[in-house]
Amino acid sequence: MKNIVKNKYVSIIVSLLIVLNYSSVFGSAVAVDDFESYTNGEALGDSDFPTDPWQNFGATINDPLTANTGSAQAGSLGASIVLDWSNGTFGGALYEFSSFPSLLGNVDLGVRSVEDLTGTTIRAQVIESDGDLFAIPTNVEISSANTYESFNFDFYNNILVNDGGTGNGVINLTAIEKVQFIFLNSSSSGVETFHIDNFAANVPEPSTYAAILGALSLIAVTIIKKRK
Repeated sequence: MKNIVKNKYVSIIVSLLIVLNYSSVFGSAVAVDDFESYTNGEALGDSDFPTDPWQNFGATINDPLTANTGSAQAGSLGASIVLDWSNGTFGGALYEFSSFPSLLGNVDLGVRSVEDLTGTTIRAQVIESDGDLFAIPTNVEISSANTYESFNFDFYNNILVNDGGTGNGVINLTAIEKVQFIFLNSSSSGVETFHIDNFAANVPEPSTYAAILGALSLIAVTIIKKRK
């Protein structure tokens, strides 16, 4: 009987931890950058960080990213980046945090490719303060031309894989400084314009944490009473 009770508590605790790890499903999106604070035509990344948290890299031919009304997914502004695949097989946008957002773990980014050239995918990775890079192992593919799609990326310990860098090779989500969204294409030809908007972190609702903590407290009280 004791083993049954013990196993029941173990099952409940494991279930609660799983819910806590993926509780962003029950949460709401909080904007990291919705681009609404910029002005139409403003160059992003032309000033020193943290004035401009965005940078672009790789096969870009517009330097830096540009905020404009034609890039908006929602609201009035988004940002555009143009990649010339004859300059390389990858390019993209990097966002640097002035302070690590402790709620980062599951994020969304709206992306629209004007041309949607064959074989273009998106890879997401994080860069830690010690120089380590950790990436989501599966790239996502843009499925239609000139249509905004909302992509979801899970930056969790059990998902991220080491992608190089200069650190100790150990994942530390509290040490994340930058997030990179990398567009990849191996065609070696063509120019592709990307629009991005609504970079947001999915934050668990307070009620989710309250429910989990309440359940754990109840289990703890029950165990203490049984021991008495």
